Amino acid sequence: MAAVLVLTAAVFHLYRTDAADAPSVSAVETASLSDPSVSGPTGQAASVTGGEDAALSVPAQPDAAVPAELRCSVEHGMLRLVQGDHFGLSDDSGSECQVSWEDGAYLLSVNTTRSEPIVLTVPQGTHFQAVSLTVNGGNLSAENLCTGTLSTSCQQGVLHYTGQVEGSAQVDHLQGETLLQLSGRPSDFNYELEYDLGHIAVGSQSFAGARGSHSIDNGSAKTIQIQCSMGSVEVVFPEDS
Repeated sequence: MAAVLVLTAAVFHLYRTDAADAPSVSAVETASLSDPSVSGPTGQAASVTGGEDAALSVPAQPDAAVPAELRCSVEHGMLRLVQGDHFGLSDDSGSECQVSWEDGAYLLSVNTTRSEPIVLTVPQGTHFQAVSLTVNGGNLSAENLCTGTLSTSCQQGVLHYTGQVEGSAQVDHLQGETLLQLSGRPSDFNYELEYDLGHIAVGSQSFAGARGSHSIDNGSAKTIQIQCSMGSVEVVFPEDS
């Protein structure tokens, strides 16, 4: 009987010693949350997330980057898009513009009373997926650009585009003057034309009058749609002259 009691006491002592030396699961979890270098039960490093007061920062677009899409608008004043060594505004233009980046698109809005134009330089050989140009008042000229698709809107003022359009184009014109000088030949595009009191010229063909429409099918996969309320829209192909 005495031997049984001695054996029972020894087993109880060994159990107390093992339990004291083993860390609890909650202790491991607490260590892994307080120190990201400590692995949790799954062997993955614990992540640390800032609270509501944590600072959020959006990385700025690199100066050397060229966007896939270009959207420019002029409320008042003049804007010129010209070829240059890099993509960006000229040094003295930034203070009178609103500039933003949105899903790979560069958005530029100009509203100024200065007599000199705001200048945006574009490196030679740049190819945009899409270009959108809007004039609500003032003057906008884009020189020697290349784009997949082109969209222009002239509510009042002057809008000139020179360059290449590899896809289709949409031209909305209320009043003033819109001029497209495109690479290639007139037969490279189909045309859907609508006019109220305005004048539309495509190559050597001219259309005007009170509320009319005209379609030109050249069997092309590309189409230029023009809607002209007043004023004039002209599409010319200097290489074809």
